Amino acid sequence: MNRSAGIPGNQSAAEGESLSESPLLPALEQLGTAKCPICGHEVAIYRTKTNRPFLNCGFCSARIFYNGREAIRRLLEGLTAAGTDELKISKGHSLL
Repeated sequence: MNRSAGIPGNQSAAEGESLSESPLLPALEQLGTAKCPICGHEVAIYRTKTNRPFLNCGFCSARIFYNGREAIRRLLEGLTAAGTDELKISKGHSLL
């Protein structure tokens, strides 16, 4: 009886090769960078699963979620886009 068949991590070489072929994708989409309103360091702005921008500052540990239209508008004004297409998509989407 093969007891290791149902245990994760105990795969044959053929099964392990198929897993490594899939590309790794980021968990959240990065919109760009902006200055942290608390400490002023340049930090990444991400889009949540509910399509709202937020920042997670690694310097001062602030987590800021932008929920209102005016807050999102001000954030987009000071945002340095990660790519030119991404900023256009985020403005055209339901961020505003």
